[in-house]
Amino acid sequence: MVDLGTKKLIRRVGVNILNYHWQRMWEPAVFQIFTSPDGRQYTPVAEITEFPVNGINAIRLPVNAVEARFVKFIARSKGVIPAGEYGAGGKSMLLVDELIIE
Repeated sequence: MVDLGTKKLIRRVGVNILNYHWQRMWEPAVFQIFTSPDGRQYTPVAEITEFPVNGINAIRLPVNAVEARFVKFIARSKGVIPAGEYGAGGKSMLLVDELIIE
C-alpha cells in the first residue's frame, strides 16, 4: 500500500513485472490495483492477468480519474511451478518493481 500523504488525482497506474520462467520467476496470476480516500474503503480501479513478454512487462494502465490518498497493489502468485517447466514442483518467485502512480 502506498500513502500519498494527501488526496491526489490519479489517472494512470503501473508496475514492472519480471517474467523469466527459466529462472523460476513467474508473472502473477492476477495483479490488482485499488484506491481509497481514507485507507478504510477501497475501490478497484485496474486489474491485469496477461503478461506476454518473456522479460520485463512494463504495465501502464489508465484509470478513470479518481481522487485518492491510498493506493493498494495486490499481486497473487502463481504458487507451485507446474510439471514440465524448469523448477517444477518448487515455489515460483514473483518479482515486481517500479510502482507507478500518476
